[in-house]
Amino acid sequence: MCFMQEEYILFLEDHEKFSSAGAVSSYPAYIEQSAFMQSVSGVIFGHYADSIPDELLHCFCL
Repeated sequence: MCFMQEEYILFLEDHEKFSSAGAVSSYPAYIEQSAFMQSVSGVIFGHYADSIPDELLHCFCL
């Protein structure tokens, strides 16, 4: 019997009122310790803010 593993896209979103961009980027480190991460085929990261946080500008070299 052959079982196909489901694949998922992981959406990580937050707002500046709740967490910093750096905090949101640490979430995958915790999630990857779960067996669920074996089923993740992609990640979409979103951090909502009125202006682009310096942390993100530095990461993306913008």
